Amino acid sequence: MVLASSESRPVKWIFCAFAAHLVALLLFDIGMFPVKQMSSDNAEWRDYGLEPGTDAPLRYERVFKRVVVMLIDGIRADFVWNDRGRMPFTQSLLESQHGVGLVTLAQAPTVTLPRIKAILTGSVPVFSDAILNLQQSTSLSSDNILAYSKQHHGSNIVAYGDDIWGTLFPADGAFLRHEWVVSFFVSDFIDVDLNVTRHVTPELQSADWDILILHYLGLDHIGHFEGPTSSHVPGKLLEMDEIVKQVYETLDKDSVLLVLGDHGTGDAGGHGGSSAAEVRTPAMFFSPGINKHAAAATVLANPAGEVDQTDLASTLAVMLGVPIPKANMGTLISPMLSVLYADAPRSLLRVLAANTAQLLGAVNGSAVPGALKERFFARHASVSSLHAAYVERHMGGADPSLSISHVNKLVHDYQLLLDEASAALVKSSVLYDTSAISVGLFLLVSVFVLSLLFKLRPCVFRVLKAAPVLFVGSGVSVFVHVMICTSPSLSQSPWICSVSPMSTPVILVFFTAIVLNIAVLLSLTKSLFTDRSAWLNRVSPIAGMSARARALAVGGVVHLLFLSASSFVEEEHQVWYFLTTSLVLFSGIQNCVSGAGAGCAKLLPSQASPFILSLALLRLMRSWCQTGDKWLHLPDLSSWLAAEKRIAARSVTGALALVTVAAVFCVKFRQRHIPAWCLGLLLLPGLLFAFLARSAMGSFAVPGVVAALLSSDGYLESHVVYVLCIVIVFVQSSLSLLRALLGSGTTGDHCGLQVFYSVYLLLMCLITRAQNVLVVAALGVQHVLFDRYVWPSMSATQVAASSLWMGFAGFYMQGNSNAIAKIDLTPGYVGMRDFSPARVGVLITLSVWSSLLLWILAGFGHIVRRQYACRRPVSRPVDCKLSVHRTPEYEAKGNNTRAQQQQHGSHVDEFLSTVMLYQMAIATVAALVTMAMRQHIMVWTVFSPKLLYTTSQSIHLICLLSAMLLSTFLSNWR
Repeated sequence: MVLASSESRPVKWIFCAFAAHLVALLLFDIGMFPVKQMSSDNAEWRDYGLEPGTDAPLRYERVFKRVVVMLIDGIRADFVWNDRGRMPFTQSLLESQHGVGLVTLAQAPTVTLPRIKAILTGSVPVFSDAILNLQQSTSLSSDNILAYSKQHHGSNIVAYGDDIWGTLFPADGAFLRHEWVVSFFVSDFIDVDLNVTRHVTPELQSADWDILILHYLGLDHIGHFEGPTSSHVPGKLLEMDEIVKQVYETLDKDSVLLVLGDHGTGDAGGHGGSSAAEVRTPAMFFSPGINKHAAAATVLANPAGEVDQTDLASTLAVMLGVPIPKANMGTLISPMLSVLYADAPRSLLRVLAANTAQLLGAVNGSAVPGALKERFFARHASVSSLHAAYVERHMGGADPSLSISHVNKLVHDYQLLLDEASAALVKSSVLYDTSAISVGLFLLVSVFVLSLLFKLRPCVFRVLKAAPVLFVGSGVSVFVHVMICTSPSLSQSPWICSVSPMSTPVILVFFTAIVLNIAVLLSLTKSLFTDRSAWLNRVSPIAGMSARARALAVGGVVHLLFLSASSFVEEEHQVWYFLTTSLVLFSGIQNCVSGAGAGCAKLLPSQASPFILSLALLRLMRSWCQTGDKWLHLPDLSSWLAAEKRIAARSVTGALALVTVAAVFCVKFRQRHIPAWCLGLLLLPGLLFAFLARSAMGSFAVPGVVAALLSSDGYLESHVVYVLCIVIVFVQSSLSLLRALLGSGTTGDHCGLQVFYSVYLLLMCLITRAQNVLVVAALGVQHVLFDRYVWPSMSATQVAASSLWMGFAGFYMQGNSNAIAKIDLTPGYVGMRDFSPARVGVLITLSVWSSLLLWILAGFGHIVRRQYACRRPVSRPVDCKLSVHRTPEYEAKGNNTRAQQQQHGSHVDEFLSTVMLYQMAIATVAALVTMAMRQHIMVWTVFSPKLLYTTSQSIHLICLLSAMLLSTFLSNWR
């Protein structure tokens, strides 16, 4: 393989650096998003002390003996209050005296696992819970209201619905009865709820349970699959309304029904972000025992209509008569207190005092500043004195009118203290693993700087010897590991210090990087003072870069600078749209100007037309799917085509898209060798079956005769495409390996890349939403245009940079964004009748990063084909002088010399190393910005999701680049 000399900047070393970069990035993520360890201590009544003014323990009685929790996953607040008639019975209950409706505000990330944790414990989950929500591998500690209900009252709990409850409570005996449904099978709108509803009637007739949990997923699945404006939403809300009616009609005064949502649904579908539609969810309490109109307005004046979702935990604990969880950060919900304790002011003060004692206990063990703690405790002592005075007067038979005014003053003071203590707790709850962040950040910066220097100045590393560096790095790593993890004055990392220093490869790499930095710094200093002319020669190519190379460099730097602004991160697609459009326009102008001295007008048909077509496609693709944040509400072509009444237009565009993709395949496999051409023929029936699969799912319209032959859900047709893809990849991989073993040369290496690229494009035609298939076709056309008209005049480095630019722009053109809520789950369920986490995960990730990976494949295929053309006997003119760094020896010798052929071989090195360095730069800047903005108000909604997306990019790129390196190794193996 042509990865030989240090002067050719061998890509294998930068690839190793990229792997180290990925380790550093993951370490930084671990420090930035630590897994929150829930307290194993249980709350006890004695934690609250004595009731002020008495010698009796402070505790409160149970309000309701039976509780039904109906959790409607993904329900938005406006589904209940803004749209009259969607849930008529529920809305009538809210207007009666037996219902209290609230809007709860969920904190980001708005996904199910952290939201259920917040409801049951009152704590604010960390951002890493969004990742744990996908793998569902975390259990809840005993510090929650369900565990306390079993502990203090021996409550029997029955649960049906989302299988996440079984994950949170895996212990035998946690539930008297239960049945779970798969939460991630989002294409199921009906059975997932019917499997819950069929248990409702038998359970309502049963008397052996105290808490009944009904977790409905259908509405959430509709939001993921079709969005909140889907025609299925009204019917699903009416279905939920009927369940509310059925449950409420069986309740007595000692029972309560809580109807709530864990999170909402974004306007574009999905959830996970912090938009109003995602964070505002309803929480409604219904019971014949609630008398809203009898509430004493003098006790709680003007109760707020919006509360934090964490406030539900303390309120439910009071209603169940159990201690408030120790980890709780929420306060009691005022509107509920006003109806539950309208005629019992002393009981009202008891629960407020208990909530205050619990919160101040949490404050005492938290990172809240000491001065603020002292102020809270002083105010608590003052309020407790007033409370004790009221109890003494109440027990002494004082004037009731004076007692009411006293209660109002106490309630106001308690609530003010509770609100301030809760806000301080929430603010101090964000803890970082500073040691892991520091190590990861240092590694990121070091690896990137060393890799950049290695690419520009490989001879610097001749002074380094691997064995001494590793030996010294190992010794230093062990020493500093012991210092960090044993010294009380240093920050101890729970992740780093939990493992043995001798078995910590990250620590080894970290301190090895320190030694490398020192060695490189000494080497550079020596080289600078002893050989200044060599340095000037190295810098000169930068000053002599072409105009297009300068534009690419400036555009890349500008994008990196924009990553520090939250608004630009939210609207990052606008940056890429501008850069890619400018790139195509600039390339067209340059191509026109250099057209053999002829004017642009004469060259317009032959040379300008491809660039005009490329610009038109860019304009069409950027208008297809609205993304970002500010203009997401505007209509787009995708939404217009997605309407059910436009199935004819959708079918025409789908057929046109697949025909276009077939034409792309024909162009790709024209004049290829016979095996690749035969495999390419198999792709054409794959396109036909992709269209039939979408027709069977109801996305496209076909004649009745054809429709009668299709399966009911596209299962068979989809699996024909899947099998074709697997067979083609297997056969092509086998042929490549066979050619390598037989030493038959490189005649088919670039053809194999075309096969893999085409299979990926076929897969995207199947799993992409039906209204967006034309975007996939436009993507394929752009690849052909760049391959024939843009890339031939570019160096390998410029091809790599432009591939990344177009890939990033295509990511947003497909409707993606930097928000978690925009992850489209539907591709993972195309043609699936059961849930397989691995299969669904692979399809979703292939869909999300399809544009980036396809552009890298297309660019790499162009470079490999160029390298092959330069290394074979010249039968037609080939421009091989496309290296970034041309040595004097290269310029002095002819086209057919061995030295120049070696230079040709560096095209692959240049391409791969540029891709890796570019991604390193983006990830390093994203980590630096996230670290700098960790106290910014948008850190969890803008910068943290961007960092996670960047990490995912690095993981997928290293997988693809590994496959590329393997491909080039096999093709050059003798």
